[in-house]
Amino acid sequence: MTTDSTTAATSSAIPSPMEEKQSQCPSKENEEKLLKLKEVIDTLGNDVRTLKTTSPDSKDKIKSLIDQMLAAKSEYAQLNNGIGVDGKPVEDKKKKKKGGGKKVEEEQDPNSVNAKKKLAKKAEKAAKKSTIKSSK
Repeated sequence: MTTDSTTAATSSAIPSPMEEKQSQCPSKENEEKLLKLKEVIDTLGNDVRTLKTTSPDSKDKIKSLIDQMLAAKSEYAQLNNGIGVDGKPVEDKKKKKKGGGKKVEEEQDPNSVNAKKKLAKKAEKAAKKSTIKSSK
């Protein structure tokens, strides 16, 4: 009988996969908020598109709409456990950019890296040739 009480105590401390899934799913109240936010995001996106096509001169209005849309998207992701409107996990773009700008530059311009390697090989070959000629 003591094993039953210990298993009951440990099973209540460890959530079952079903309990974990339920805790990750949004509640009914959150679902309603998420639907409303999605509608707001969609309408703001449509407004931005129409403003860009009809009057591209109103940059201030477009910027304010985009700021509102981004705020709604971040609120949506917070309510949806970090999952954005598009169904993908939301990542902080500032964190992405911090990690080594030099590597990005090298990846963007591989020709300069290859050119440096070629020059180094040519110099090495020339040095070998000069040592061979001088030894004869």
